[in-house]
Amino acid sequence: MASLAASDLLRTDHRQIEIALDRLLATVKHPCEGMVLQVGEIFAEIQRLMEPHVRKEENVFYPHLQAAFSELLAEMDEQHEYIAELTAGMDELTGMAGMGLTERQFLELIRLSMELFDAIQHHIVDEEDQLLRLADLHLSVVEQDCLAAKMRASKSAQDR
Repeated sequence: MASLAASDLLRTDHRQIEIALDRLLATVKHPCEGMVLQVGEIFAEIQRLMEPHVRKEENVFYPHLQAAFSELLAEMDEQHEYIAELTAGMDELTGMAGMGLTERQFLELIRLSMELFDAIQHHIVDEEDQLLRLADLHLSVVEQDCLAAKMRASKSAQDR
């Protein structure tokens, strides 16, 4: 079986992240008893998926493309920063779940969940429609394979 190109590895990550995001959105669209704990569990899964994905992008993929697509990569980095800000807010609220949230905090958790969904989805669309499409045109098969190997090595090192 042939290995996936680096850009396809990122697309595969995106599909997994989108599944978790869809669960998050479905959960907050129907507030109910126990929702805060569900949101916390789904958010933890999103973080588990996002952390190695962002590391692959920022440490392997983006640096390789920096010279060719610096403006676009600056935009991707800004989106990562915004997602990190939203994640920090979600982390704070889900961390307080065991103590019980006030109504205001509960509504803020719903708002932040929806905003996080939108921000990550927007980033995925931008990245796939722009950066990954350009990378597929710009990078040779050898470069894609080399980057994919570095991404897998990065994940293996993290798993240890």
